[in-house]
Parts: sequence; structure tokens; C-alpha cells
Amino acid sequence: MKNVTIGPRLAFSLGLILLTGTVFTVRSPAEDVDPFQKRINDAIARGKDNLLGQLPGMTAKPPGGYPMGRLSLPLAAALKGGASVKDPTIVAAFARLAKMQPAKTYGVSCYLFALDALARRQAKEGVRRRSRTFVGRKPHQAKGDVRKRMAQMVDWLVGARAEGMGYWNYGYSSAPGAQRHDFSNAQFAILGLQIGIEHGIAVPRKVFEEIAKIFISVQTLIEAPEKINISYGLRLEDLLQKRRTSAKAQSVSFTVKPGGWQYTAAAGGSKASMTAAGASSLLVARNGLGRANLALRQSLDKALVRSYAWINKNFKSFMVAGGGGHGLYTMYSLEKVGDLGEIEKFGEHNWYVEGATILLDKQQGDGGWAGGYVNTSFAVFFLTRATRLKPYSAPKILTNSPAGGGSTDRDLVFIGRLNGFISAKEILRILGDSRNASMISVGEEVVRNYSQNFVGELAPVLLNIWTGSSDKVSRFARTSLQQITGLSSSDRSDYADWYGSFEKIHALSSSGGVNAAALSRLLKGTKSPTLKGKILDVAHRNKLYQLAGDLVAELSDSKSHDYRLKVNGLLNLWSGRSVTPPAPRDADGWSKVVVAWKTWSVSESSSLVAERQLDDLLTSLEKAPPEAAPGIIKKIVSLGDAAVPHLRRAVEKNEYSFHLIEALEQLTGKEIGLR
Repeated sequence: MKNVTIGPRLAFSLGLILLTGTVFTVRSPAEDVDPFQKRINDAIARGKDNLLGQLPGMTAKPPGGYPMGRLSLPLAAALKGGASVKDPTIVAAFARLAKMQPAKTYGVSCYLFALDALARRQAKEGVRRRSRTFVGRKPHQAKGDVRKRMAQMVDWLVGARAEGMGYWNYGYSSAPGAQRHDFSNAQFAILGLQIGIEHGIAVPRKVFEEIAKIFISVQTLIEAPEKINISYGLRLEDLLQKRRTSAKAQSVSFTVKPGGWQYTAAAGGSKASMTAAGASSLLVARNGLGRANLALRQSLDKALVRSYAWINKNFKSFMVAGGGGHGLYTMYSLEKVGDLGEIEKFGEHNWYVEGATILLDKQQGDGGWAGGYVNTSFAVFFLTRATRLKPYSAPKILTNSPAGGGSTDRDLVFIGRLNGFISAKEILRILGDSRNASMISVGEEVVRNYSQNFVGELAPVLLNIWTGSSDKVSRFARTSLQQITGLSSSDRSDYADWYGSFEKIHALSSSGGVNAAALSRLLKGTKSPTLKGKILDVAHRNKLYQLAGDLVAELSDSKSHDYRLKVNGLLNLWSGRSVTPPAPRDADGWSKVVVAWKTWSVSESSSLVAERQLDDLLTSLEKAPPEAAPGIIKKIVSLGDAAVPHLRRAVEKNEYSFHLIEALEQLTGKEIGLR
């Protein structure tokens, strides 16, 4: 029996969150992130850097023949590989493309790949989080000039086809059957149209009917039928909502004649690259058809199953990644089928793992692959599974320490119904892309279980989810932001500002030498109790006693009982006093506490700062090597007159402390001598 393991059912179901690429499993808590994935990540980064290094020259002088396509292909791959939209190389390349007019099918299609990658990267980088024109759109969708350019390219592709025939030539087809066609141009054009759909750009349904009919009609079948088993993976939505209790994939058996495609309808003999092109084109056509034309969709599904059988039978033909030829183009074509068809395995072959292994072995020292920027682009596309045209790419279900020190560890949040950990940011992105209200409970669990010291890291993702509309998903995002920040604003920009301050606090606390003045400005500049609380944590952790005066002012200005409790507790800890806070509803009680601390601040706060700082310096002096002593003495002297009484007491306790006597003599200008 031949086995073809694929992801969710062939039936396209709107509103469902589908797993892309692999059937995910929940690992045990003891497991770490797969080292194979790290190798892939490193290879993608190196490939991206290789392409970025070539782009300036290509931008200055685009290669001939297909200048739009030859510049767009590596540009799209670089963005998929992680290049920033703000990178000057990326900006310059798009500026050059904006001056070009559509002329060739390959070029226009690749330009759409690049525009799609740009829009999605903008969403990931939070470029549009303050935008009010984004209302009602999914976070990944293009807007403004990018969307306008996309629409122009999609219209060009619709017009460039041989109308009524469902195929494309290198350029415009003047009439049905008037020019040659090929399925290589066709697959690129069809992928370009799908990008249009994903960004809300209308494509006539009849176009997808034409595509389905041509590919079904010219599929070449192998006479000997083969029995295959197609295994459908569980939808992530089903797992999370416990619609199914079994973690095993559902399977359906078929006996079919394997069927493939050739370069043109008239050519003889099926080819690996064109069979993959036919399968991915039918998957896109099925998406475009939706629920219309049931009979055509049934025929389409049969053709798809036959193509999977052909791929399974000829799998080795797809695993060719040498320099030159069409090896990497063929692998890229297979990648499209794998992701669009939700396929994990063809028979016993895990297409992604086997393909990625080959690509890792074939990567060159400069980060590229033999065959130049074209092959390098295809390799990066394959490794990133770049044909995730649906907005809902699935997260990895992994396990790790849920509250670990690294951001990667923190992102893995325990979900009870999965009995495992899942990427917090990815599941929130899925929720934002799908707008599936049934997933809100999962989003709430993610926010609740994220490491609370760092939950502010989720703010950019939640801002992207909050589109400005009144739908349930946007309300979830706004409510979550209110919980995280302590703000009650209805203005998205307030939360974006909050996150900006959150980042500054994190940067200060991670720098090793926290600037008290900068921290003081942040404390005075925010209204968020949660943010103020984080600032207090940083101040205490770094022993910034000079902020005691700021804390007294906070007691006076704040109306939050819980926050006042934290401020009062910290002042008690720093000063050694014991000022009792009032009951929660005793407003007059807080007035008395404020008066007490103001009185203390006038008379003793400067002395406290000096004493606490001196204690820390004395501890350092005790542990420091002799050569470090002069520097510590200099810091003690810099404390000024306020430190003198405390330093005198320290000298009394340290009978033979030459260093302390030296510091005291410098501060007082008197010779004390050895005692």
C-alpha cells in the first residue's frame, strides 16, 4: 500500500484554522527545541544575507530578459528569510520596481510574491500598529500604495490569460488558442492570483473554473492503478476545542491511476516540476471556487488525488538540488503542493525533512546555493515554506520551560487542553488572521499563562489583532491590552506608547548600568500602574535609592490602592521604617501616610541615599582586590557630606580600615590618622 499523508481535508472550509505543512504533535516537557530546526534557521539566515548582498547590484542594473521578475524573486526570498522592511537594500529594490511596468507573466507574478512578502513582514514588524486605515482588514493584508500596486498586477494577470482556456503564455495572449501556453508560466500566474485573494483583491470566479477545467482535462494518467492511503491531520481548532479525542490522523484509502502533467498540453510524458505545478494550481483553483460548482470541485479532488499518487511514485525525481537545471525549481514546486495541500508525507517520505536535509548539505560557504540567486531564492522559499498563501500558518507545538529566561522559552505557553506548550505569539497571530471567535478562549489562556513579568511582550501582536472594528476578536485584544497595561483607553496609540516605554524599561534593566535619571523620567511619564510597578522593580533591583523622593511623589499622585501599597512597602524596605498602610477604602488614611513620608523625605531621604549607597560600596570594598580599592574610595568620596556620619560609624566598627580613614579625611579635609 502506498501512503500519502496530508494535513486537513481537501475540502476548503472558511473560518477554520488549518494546520499548514506538518501534522503537529505535543512533545513531553523534557524535550528541547529540535536542533534540526536550528540548522534550518541558520541556513535561512545565511541564504537571506547572501541575497541581500546581491540585491544592490541587481537594483542598480536589473538583469535583462525579465528585470521585474529577476529583481522580485530574490527580494521576496530575502523578506521571507527575515530581512527587515526598513533595510535600505529592501527599500531601494522596491523603489526601483515601482518604476517598472508589467510586461511578462513571470515578472508580474514574482513581483506579487515580493509585495505579499512585504505586506506580511510589515505586519510582523508592527509597522502599521498606529494606522486607522487598517480598520476591517486582516493584519497581514496590504494597504496603501502596496495594495494599489498589488491590484494592478492582479488585473494584469487576469487580462494576460488566454481567456476561456485557463492558461498563460510569457506575455499577453491576444485570443483563445492564439498563442502557445505552458504550465510553468501558468503556475506562477495562478499563485499570483491567490495572493490577490488573500489580500482582499477580487478575482473573477470564472478564472478559477477555467484553470480547473484545463488541468483536469490534460492530466496524463498511468494505466496501472495503485492503492493509496491519504491521512488527514487534525485541525488545530479541533485539538484546542476537543472536538476529537484521538491524536491520530484520519485516513481514507483510494485506488487511483497516478496522473501528472507535462510542460504543455501537447507535450508527451509527465514531468516532476509540472506535476507539482498542476497540483498546486488545482489547490489554488479549489480555493477560488469556494463552494460553487460542486461537480467541478469533485472532479478537481479526483485529479488532486491522482497527482499525489504520481508524486509518491516518482518522489526521487523531486529530491534533486544540484547546480543548474531545474532541480531547485522542482523542489520549490513540491513545496507549494506540500503547504497548499497540507501534506506531511508522500508515502514514507516526509517531503520537507528530506528536502531540507538535502538543501542543508548543498548550501555553500557564502550562504548561497549553486546556480546563483535564482536557486538560492528557491532554496530559501523551500526552507521557509514560503507558499503559505493562507493567512493562518500553524504554530509549532513544542515544549520548553514556560517561564524561562530567554524570549524563546517565554513564548512557549502551556495550554491545558493540549497538555503541552505552544507558541504564544503564533497562536495570537492565527487568531488575528482568521478572526475566529471560537479561538478567543485559547487567546485568553495564552495571555493568562504567559510569564507575567514579560507579558508586555505580547502587546505588538495584540495591537495588530485589534483592527479598530467592533468584532469579538478586536474586543479580546483591547481587553487583553487593558489587563496587561492597566490602562482603560480606547485609543490604540496609547497602548503603542505604553509598549514603547516597556521596551525602554527592558533595555535599561538589561544594560547592566541603569540610569537613575532616565528611570525617573519614565516613572513620571507613564500613567500605567503596571508599568510603574515594573519601574519600581528595576529601581529596587539596582538599588537606586536616589529615587526615594520620586516614590514619595508617587504616593501623593496615585489613586491606585494596590500601587500605593507597593510604593509604601518599598519605602519601608529602603528606609528601615514601618509606616502602616490604611485599609483599601480609607482615603484619609493614605493622606496621613503621604504626610509622614513627606516629612521623612525632607529630613532624612538624602541621608538614606548616602547610607544605602555607602553600605553597597563598603561591601564592594571588602570583596575587591587591592588594585580596585582606589576606584571604590573615589565613589565613596563622591557621595558628599551626607555620607560623613555613616562613614564615621563605619570607621568606628572597622578599627584598622585605612581605606575608610582615607575617604573620611578627603570628605572632611581633616587628618584623622590611624587609630
